[in-house]
Amino acid sequence: MLVAGTGMGDSELSRREREKQQRRAELLAAARQIFAERGYEGATLEEIAHRAQLGKGTVYNYFSSKQELFFSILDEVYEKALRLAEATMVGQLPLQEKYRQYMLQSIQLFQENLDLFRILIKEGQRLLLEASQREEGRYWMHRHQQLVAILRRPLEEAIQRGQIRPLSPDGVVYMILGAVHHYMMLAARQEEPIPPPGELADFVISVLFEGLLPRT
Repeated sequence: MLVAGTGMGDSELSRREREKQQRRAELLAAARQIFAERGYEGATLEEIAHRAQLGKGTVYNYFSSKQELFFSILDEVYEKALRLAEATMVGQLPLQEKYRQYMLQSIQLFQENLDLFRILIKEGQRLLLEASQREEGRYWMHRHQQLVAILRRPLEEAIQRGQIRPLSPDGVVYMILGAVHHYMMLAARQEEPIPPPGELADFVISVLFEGLLPRT
């Protein structure tokens, strides 16, 4: 009887935990949509709860504030971006190909998670400008620096081996990220034709690693 009772308790707990996880996922999905549509300042917990078909009070069972909910969204975005960066920067691919693959896969990740990256596009500049003034900005800067640190490692190693000129690795990374982010903004607007991702990646990597001067 004791074993049976314990089993029922575990089953009930497991069911409740699954329901909690499902509600949390529904709130995050609704929040992604609202933040993408209205930005951080324009979004409200009432509207997020309504979109998730839950009461506003239910939101506070999972998130203490709009800020915590927003940070959870950014965590999801950056965890995906960091995993992608780690995956493309390891291995034996030539240096140029690592960054070409990073650009291609970043754009693919963006296309698969359009609502998440609309949040970054809308909020990124504001948060960077407020990095020294508000917690959201400091958080954004910390996560952004994590990404830059991963992407600059192969460049630092190549400089140490004498394979490339000792230019600023951070500068190269920011040029690559800038090209990807600009492509994302154009794609999100959907107002003008844009080149295929492979064409963009080939162009940027060629200019960065081979330059504009004709080959001798």
